[in-house]
Amino acid sequence: MNTRITLILSKTNDQSQVLTLKTSKRPELQLQDKVYGPTLQLRFWVWPKRKIEPEQPIPLLQIGLTVLALLVGSGIWFGCKWFMHNEIGSNTSIRDLIFNKIPNAPPIPYQDFGACPFEYCKYGKWIAKKETSIRTDMQKDSPISFTIKPGEIVSAFTGVVITSKPGKAKVIKPIVFGDITANVGDIVYLLTNHGEGVSTIWYKGRSWESDFDMTVNLEYLKRSESVWWVKIKSNLGQIGWSNEASNFGNKDVCGDYTPDPIPERITTNDSKPFLFNSNPKSIEAQPLKQSKQINTLNVGQQTNEAPVAPIHKQGDTYTLESVNLDNVSINSTTERKVISSNSEKIMIESRNVQSKSGLVRKLEFTPEWNLIAVRNSDGSGVNYSPPLTYYKFPLTSGKTWQQTSIETNIKTSAIREHTLSAFVGNWENITVPAGTFRGVKVTIQTELVDRTTGQKTMSTDTSWYVPEVRRSVRSLTSSRSPEGVESRQDLQLIRYDLIN
Repeated sequence: MNTRITLILSKTNDQSQVLTLKTSKRPELQLQDKVYGPTLQLRFWVWPKRKIEPEQPIPLLQIGLTVLALLVGSGIWFGCKWFMHNEIGSNTSIRDLIFNKIPNAPPIPYQDFGACPFEYCKYGKWIAKKETSIRTDMQKDSPISFTIKPGEIVSAFTGVVITSKPGKAKVIKPIVFGDITANVGDIVYLLTNHGEGVSTIWYKGRSWESDFDMTVNLEYLKRSESVWWVKIKSNLGQIGWSNEASNFGNKDVCGDYTPDPIPERITTNDSKPFLFNSNPKSIEAQPLKQSKQINTLNVGQQTNEAPVAPIHKQGDTYTLESVNLDNVSINSTTERKVISSNSEKIMIESRNVQSKSGLVRKLEFTPEWNLIAVRNSDGSGVNYSPPLTYYKFPLTSGKTWQQTSIETNIKTSAIREHTLSAFVGNWENITVPAGTFRGVKVTIQTELVDRTTGQKTMSTDTSWYVPEVRRSVRSLTSSRSPEGVESRQDLQLIRYDLIN
């Protein structure tokens, strides 16, 4: 049924046309001198297009279609803008989307042949811990070829990591991939993880192996989903595939071990830094099945003397495991070796133990372990002025300090400002894969401000400094990004070799 609408076309003082509508169905809603009178005055067009004459009835359906078209158009526009920002990257325009000028997502499933997807991972002689069915092909429903019994030694001579859903991250600091640069806001896809923040990354239609600390350059948006198929050969010469690598031991070049339990989180207000539970009972590890120890010292001495600055020796080597407590796919293991040391600074070479590239990062510290500079293998890096003061010796219980340090990107000249507030706690017993130690607890809260965007990131770092090891043996870090994304990292010493 049509509703009769009286149309009055007039001009306002600014010469713009106004269309006044009055309904015939509700005569009580006539024009009044009130804000919410019955007359609807608006500048609009009617779709489907038709000529409107005064006193002509207009179907309500036609007006509804007009409003619907406006809503759908607005929805499409804002949907495209959201997709640009969250799925592809803020630097991509809708025009690029229409003309297919956006970076292509990786082919799925993505197969990484020969990959060994965790730190210290190795192929070779494995020992079965459980009865395991070996299949004829890399399919869960493939026929069973043979069965491996517990204690049986097999040859794992290759494998394939198959990514069914790539992870996704947004670039927060520019990344150079060969001859192209991923700019801030761009989206990259995460495929196979190789440890120490190194992953196979898909960007602009190509795969790249990162050689940088991705926790610095990327904000993680989504985790990847993958399965690891291993090609197994029995002692009878039978060959097949298994996706149950966890059923085998001796996959780690340093021996299998059980990591510390993940500490509980403390609920905080959104405006406060995200903290780990600092209760020592929740931090002490359970007994390890097998510890990765080298040159373990007698460090259980009960002492309350404040640690003084360490004396480093060229050749001191530390192997550290970094566990991302919110995304285990980016866990890593790195070896850090002192290549030079003097009274002013020490130079550290850091390399990913599992990286295929063999690339090395160089870290420059003061003798007190305060960060001066970072240099990546591609020539990129940052400087800190003054050096970031992680420790201020002697570490006397109750000591505090504050500092502001400027981080400068040597390639882009981008500047970020670090404001630190530190507190030295008491001596505590701390257990890590390298052993049980007695260390001084140091807590640092940091506000990081990007001077380009004005965005702030809050973080809290709790570490345990052990004098006999000449560094911290564990560091728990939690952070909250400007978007409210929380991240937790547990860095533990798993082995060390000191030069006397």
